[in-house]
Amino acid sequence: MRIARFFAGSALVGGALILAAPGMALADETKISVTPTTVAAGNSITFKGNCAGETSEAQFWYVLKGSDRKRGNAEGDKKSGNWQATIAIPDSTEAGTYVASIKCGAEPAVTASFTVTKDEPSPSPSADTTVTVSPTTVNPGGTITVSGTCDKGADNASIWYGNADGSGQPYAQKDGLSADSSGKISGSLAITPETPTGSYVAVLRCDKSVENPPTASFTVSTGGTTAGDGGSLGGNGTILVLVGGGMLAAASLGGAIYMQRHGFGVAA
Repeated sequence: MRIARFFAGSALVGGALILAAPGMALADETKISVTPTTVAAGNSITFKGNCAGETSEAQFWYVLKGSDRKRGNAEGDKKSGNWQATIAIPDSTEAGTYVASIKCGAEPAVTASFTVTKDEPSPSPSADTTVTVSPTTVNPGGTITVSGTCDKGADNASIWYGNADGSGQPYAQKDGLSADSSGKISGSLAITPETPTGSYVAVLRCDKSVENPPTASFTVSTGGTTAGDGGSLGGNGTILVLVGGGMLAAASLGGAIYMQRHGFGVAA
């Protein structure tokens, strides 16, 4: 009986020695938790842990599962007897399973898993946006109304009109348009008097990041003329001069014949 108590005491003493010795069974008693367990890249995650025994420091980090490259290495802050650290997950972090670690002093690290996801980019506002223009035939100096739908809250939409093939600069443009509560946007554009006859496109761009905004076609019914351009008038004037000259020449010739027939002298 005394021998049994001796061995039991030895075991107890041995157990105390094991607890005091770093690198033994202490890692099983150190714990780590991760909140949240699924996080989108660009957000933060909080690591919490409790260390077995007393320690003056705790380190947190995480690695992509299967990799040994440490990320987000941070010293823990001891609060209410536990260690914790909040670490930002960069936007560039790839999606996958990660392993968070806590290391208390010289103890082995203890780990817990979490998942990083990547938010899918929002579809371009132009993907589902349709644009209309009214009227579809307009005279220079008239006005068109360009309408469409953007994301709710859009406040920097632009409308303009230009050549149907996309060449050149817009003839008229209006920026800073805001969508209403349903996402609808509408604005008017004046057709410049100098706009030539032809087909044009009205454009609605919900956001400056949109590379291929939707368009709607319309027609300018008559062409404008720029100052000093009398080409068409000059042509008509030339024709009139020629016709007038011909009429004058014919009248002169007829008069000469009449005078000759009636015995009037006509100087050569």
